[in-house]
Amino acid sequence: MRALNAFRGGHSGRWRPFPVTLFLLILGAGLAIGCGRARSRAVRMPVRGEVLVDGKSLPRGRISFNAMNGEPPATMQIENGSYAGQAIVGRNRVMITASKSSSMKKTMGFDGPGYDESVEVNTLPTRYNVATELEALVAEDVEENRFDFELSSE
Repeated sequence: MRALNAFRGGHSGRWRPFPVTLFLLILGAGLAIGCGRARSRAVRMPVRGEVLVDGKSLPRGRISFNAMNGEPPATMQIENGSYAGQAIVGRNRVMITASKSSSMKKTMGFDGPGYDESVEVNTLPTRYNVATELEALVAEDVEENRFDFELSSE
């Protein structure tokens, strides 16, 4: 009986649900407000351009415009050297990747079971993707945001 009285909130023998209910209401309100994703107010504008590697159109790849403001990057497919999409207005860090299929055995020089599996390997130097040096200034008040990139495979 003593354990039941402790559960009821003290020595009076009377159960008091108010503190528990109040706590649950505050917790629920906090979760509803804090976990909701606010709509993005970032302005996006059309971008397009061409990507050349050693003077030739990049057959296939991806280009990402990252405004570095907490919004997800705008990623577009590159087909036959051309891309088009929308990016956030302002200074964007640009990453370009192109991949080819290879085996882990060939790529990493390992031998053994499972190393013949196919993996995608980036064919462009890291200065264009992981450690990118590329930037683009996407403007809101221009007729066209065109960004052409001439890359070197070296």
